[in-house]
Amino acid sequence: MLRLFAGLIAQYIEKEHLVNQLREANAALITHSYTDALTGLPNRRAIFDNLSTLFSLARHLDIHVIIAFIDLDNFKVINDQLGHEAGDRFLIDVGRRLAQERGKDDIVGRLGGDEFLIASPGGLLSQPHGVNRIALQNTLNSRLCGEYNLGACRIDYPGASVGVIEINPHIIDPDGALRYADEVIYQVKNSKEKKIFSRLD
Repeated sequence: MLRLFAGLIAQYIEKEHLVNQLREANAALITHSYTDALTGLPNRRAIFDNLSTLFSLARHLDIHVIIAFIDLDNFKVINDQLGHEAGDRFLIDVGRRLAQERGKDDIVGRLGGDEFLIASPGGLLSQPHGVNRIALQNTLNSRLCGEYNLGACRIDYPGASVGVIEINPHIIDPDGALRYADEVIYQVKNSKEKKIFSRLD
C-alpha cells in the first residue's frame, strides 16, 4: 500500500512539473510572438493590440492620443555601404534611444524594417492641444540625431523623418489614426531636404 501511494505521489509531482513546463513554454511563445527579435521592442502585432487599449483608456479619460511615426532616412544606404551587421546595430541603437524615458502608458515599438512607432496619452480634450505634439517631435528629432557606434565604424546621423499627430479618440479609431500618421510621415519625407549620414571612421 505504501509503495502504491508513493508511486501515485511521484506521478502527481511529475504531472505538475510537466504542466509547469508547458505553461512556461506557452508564456515564452506568447512573449516571442509579440516581441521584435532584433530590438527587443514590441512588434507590429503587439503595437496594434496595445493601441486598442490606449484608445480605450483615452476615451475613458477624455484625453488626446499622440502618435509618432518614425521612418529612418538613409537606412538602405547604411545597410548597403556598411553591411547588414552595422544596419542591425543601428536599428538596435535607434530602438534604445526611442525607449528612453518611456512612460508607463506609452507604446514604443518597431513596425518592421526601418519604421518605428510611439503612442502616448495626451492632454485633456477640453484643453488646447499641440504643445505635447510639438514637444514630442522636438524630443525625437534631437534623440535620433548624432553619433552612432556601429561596431567597425561610427557615423554621424542627421536624423529620421518623424511625423507626430494628436487626435481625438472619440472621432478617430486606431486604424484611422495609423492611416493619418502614415500620410503625415509621407508629407514629412517629401518636404525635407535629403541629408546623407557622415562616416566618422
